[in-house]
Amino acid sequence: MPGTEDDATGWLEVAAGVLVRRHAGLDLNATVVLGDDSCLVVDTRATLAQGRRLADAVRRLTAAPWTVACTHDHFDHWYGNAAFAGPGVRVLGHEAGRFDDAGRADAVAYLRGDGDPVAAAQAASTPLVPPTDRVAARTRLELGGRHVLLVYHGRGHTDHDLLVEVPDAGVLVAGDLVEVCADPAMDDAYPLEWPVTLARALAGAAGRPPRTVVPGHGDVVGAEVADDQRADLQRLADRATELAAELATGLATGRAAGLATGPVAGAATVPDDVLDRAAAGLPFDPATCRTAFRRVLAGTPGADPGHG
Repeated sequence: MPGTEDDATGWLEVAAGVLVRRHAGLDLNATVVLGDDSCLVVDTRATLAQGRRLADAVRRLTAAPWTVACTHDHFDHWYGNAAFAGPGVRVLGHEAGRFDDAGRADAVAYLRGDGDPVAAAQAASTPLVPPTDRVAARTRLELGGRHVLLVYHGRGHTDHDLLVEVPDAGVLVAGDLVEVCADPAMDDAYPLEWPVTLARALAGAAGRPPRTVVPGHGDVVGAEVADDQRADLQRLADRATELAAELATGLATGRAAGLATGPVAGAATVPDDVLDRAAAGLPFDPATCRTAFRRVLAGTPGADPGHG
């Protein structure tokens, strides 16, 4: 039954001392990077109970002290932090992340809608532990015998995606900047900037492009698969740019003609069928494309492709 037992597939060692635990609940990946003196845990799941199960699984790997990194502030990636908290434990997240209680009602509703009332009830009462340390652009962590880099490359899935590079292993822990087995989530996204940010991430902050990419959800993949997603996101960004230009100059046909009198008005008034026609041929489902297009038309994302 969801939320009542460990629903993980077990640890997959994707490189020496880098292990990923994939969970049936929300298909979320948690990653552990082992060093000689300490370890790094990346993302802690959606509730305290789930975090405790993950912490127990980490302890079966190592007794070393841990540091926690949160790739972004969506609840399924950090609500489990309390299971890892303790004296001297560092929890790292990007400085722009909103690690607070504001999204709890939405988290509970999402879990209920996902068919997991146990996790929903747990999320409603989970104590929240925000990052103790905020990262602006780049932080190097020494784990003993190896180091990891926590890097912000720019806006993409959110405005604060914090990625983890393990240079000696050729691994990039990408959070939801890369998503496999599902369409990328666009609700808080910056569609015009996402492919640029992902390109930076795949180039590697340490000058070594990663070979292996751990997405926030879904299968661990090679860097070439993540680059294919970058190309798909670029196609989406290009189409959104074209659509915005057509609407702004009154060149759209049918019911869309003349509707874009301003950024917000354009986003609110362009009918779904116009957006769906613009999405034709793109490798994402229409709902994903509509959300991305509306964010671009609203003027929220993408004004600065070089951001970050």
